[in-house]
Amino acid sequence: MSSIKDELFYHTKLYHKDLKRICRPLEEYFGVTEVATFFVNDNSLINIHTNEKWMEVCMEKEYFKDDPFITKPNQLKTGFTLCACYPSEKFITGLLKEAYTYGMHHGVTYAHKTPTGYQAISVDTSIDNVDMPNKIINNQKCIIKFMSYMERELQPAFKKLASHAIDLNLLIEPNDNTKNISSQQTDEKIRIKFLKQLGVVSNYLDVSLTTQEKNCLSLYLAGKTAEDSATELGLSRRTVENHIDNIKDKLNCQYKKELFKKIDLIECLGILN
Repeated sequence: MSSIKDELFYHTKLYHKDLKRICRPLEEYFGVTEVATFFVNDNSLINIHTNEKWMEVCMEKEYFKDDPFITKPNQLKTGFTLCACYPSEKFITGLLKEAYTYGMHHGVTYAHKTPTGYQAISVDTSIDNVDMPNKIINNQKCIIKFMSYMERELQPAFKKLASHAIDLNLLIEPNDNTKNISSQQTDEKIRIKFLKQLGVVSNYLDVSLTTQEKNCLSLYLAGKTAEDSATELGLSRRTVENHIDNIKDKLNCQYKKELFKKIDLIECLGILN
């Protein structure tokens, strides 16, 4: 029976050249030299890296056991993270320090949550390209578009790797879903106070969406029709439309199209996180 690290290395061994080709625009525009991808659907992970030799080292030393994108997927939020800011000291002092010997510096990762998991792309560059993280972060929409493009291009690989996907339940740290509710409430009060000072919100309503409402809103804002969303979420079209109606009421919108005008508010409030 193959081990988890054998399966992870298999992903890269088979498709690192395809990923390198797909990621050439990142190399040409941002100066990115190495790329790692994470695609999680229902806790099944496919992870491909452009550098086969580096991935072999990661598997040998089992650095993946300290990677938050593998061990803490339920704590991820959509957005950017500098690789040097990962919470695991072992990950930073081990993997990152050793990565420098492979010419991988100034790493930055973008994660995007989906209704059934997440997608993430982690990029590195040469030591002299210090501006790369800022250029990446300042081009968030381009990165999101690129991730959609990369997903389409990798579909043949995903189909072939389906039987080799990693079950994250075997790696997720215990109590990963445990959250401090009182701390969350305090953070929310501070955030609302901050947004009021900025004039983003005035009469703030406690907008809490159910999981299915978040899924429907996320797909609607991504341009999906009610019929498309129903198919993707395994719901009836009428159920999706009911969820959208509830969201409109909660966000004080008369028409569905008004939800697009609320995108800044939705993002600032972290409603879809």
